[in-house]
Amino acid sequence: MIDPALLQLIRCPIDGQVLTVGSEELTRELNRRIESRQLRDRADGLVDDKLESVLVTADHHRAYPVRDRIPTLIPSEAIELGEDFPGGPCEPA
Repeated sequence: MIDPALLQLIRCPIDGQVLTVGSEELTRELNRRIESRQLRDRADGLVDDKLESVLVTADHHRAYPVRDRIPTLIPSEAIELGEDFPGGPCEPA
């Protein structure tokens, strides 16, 4: 689990959006796609390592991997979320 104090401080490095912990359903789906070698990051690299969880932008367009309770906030390693993901993109509130 991400420390709530840390979560209040960090933002999406691409556009500054607030990040929240993604749903377990989303993490399961991402891990399913990782296992079947169907998940790529923004740099078009194959995501190989299982995710503990993800941090998701407010508009649900991007997810950032969390492994060993450490978020990876590197823009090229973000995962673009399409309509076919649980809780896919939505309009900003």
